[in-house]
Amino acid sequence: MTVRFFGDLDRKQLDRARAAVRDLAGQWVAPDLSLGQVGAFPSARRPQVVWLGVEDAAGHLRALADLADRTIRIAGFGPADKPFVGHLTLARVRRGARPADLEELTRGLTPPSGPLTIRSITLFKSDLRPEGPIYTPLEAAAPGAGPGRGE
Repeated sequence: MTVRFFGDLDRKQLDRARAAVRDLAGQWVAPDLSLGQVGAFPSARRPQVVWLGVEDAAGHLRALADLADRTIRIAGFGPADKPFVGHLTLARVRRGARPADLEELTRGLTPPSGPLTIRSITLFKSDLRPEGPIYTPLEAAAPGAGPGRGE
């Protein structure tokens, strides 16, 4: 789940982004989420990204996204390019691929049931390659002890 996308960062910006993630350690509650419906951006007729929605009855995911946004802005970054929408990216359709609709792309997909808990916020480096991206974790922040969690 992407909370914030940075794009290309120079060394100084990367250091600030890493420090922002460290600043988040212990400052957030691990959200307990439910999995929702499968959808697509920009639309089900022309999917470019296939996603699985998440439901956050307690509002902890929204609070986490808002905290991350404030911390990132304090670190000297501007506002996000797009508003945060809680979802798990399942697939991206390659440019130039044969057009398909969402139903065709997700035929036979059975999303898992049960709760989903976010256990860390991680800053990743992505190296885009022809065979697909390679993601390397650079910095991580664990949640604090939330009410009733006993952590």
